[in-house]
Amino acid sequence: VVYRLALVVAASAWFAVYSLDFFMTSGIDIIDGSVQASALSLFDLCAGVAALLAPTGSLVLAGAVLRAVGATALFGIALSATGAGSAGSLLGPACIILVFAREIYWFGIWYKSDGL
Repeated sequence: VVYRLALVVAASAWFAVYSLDFFMTSGIDIIDGSVQASALSLFDLCAGVAALLAPTGSLVLAGAVLRAVGATALFGIALSATGAGSAGSLLGPACIILVFAREIYWFGIWYKSDGL
């Protein structure tokens, strides 16, 4: 349950960032970048949690990589090492890519929605 909740919150945070970016580039200037930075930090946090909790079954090496990247993402959030221009900002998207690769591996590309 927490795994799927983390994925939903991560997707919502990602959607919020790009929605706010759309409004900001459309000329609405009441939104500052701090809301987007907070949403991206929430995304990184939830992506790290999803990577740590993703079931990997018999894929021991893939599970170790997934958990290592997830733990590194959480440490990056805890140490405030994320944000624009830092390597820590790549860990959240890396977690999501690995989780999606795991879903596609287990459920196939045509049935990837069954994994959610």
